Amino acid sequence: MLQLRVQLQTTKKGSMTIFEYFAKMESFVDALALGGYNVENDELIMCILTGLPSNYDATVTAILSLVAEEAFIEAEVKEAELVVLLVDAGT
Repeated sequence: MLQLRVQLQTTKKGSMTIFEYFAKMESFVDALALGGYNVENDELIMCILTGLPSNYDATVTAILSLVAEEAFIEAEVKEAELVVLLVDAGT
């Protein structure tokens, strides 16, 4: 199990096509799931992005920007939900 996690975290795209690389990474996730370890989407995304070569830097930057924006929006939504709960609790 530990070996699969290390492979997931350290595998590089190298000479594989992007489709082969994604399939390999997904196979690690599937094998880990069979062993009872759930890989979160955020972890998988970071592992995939880390394994990409420098000619993907623009794509990596764009994806990281989207992930950061999504996290910000999610935090704002949670804050709004908390405010609604507090207002409802006070009435």
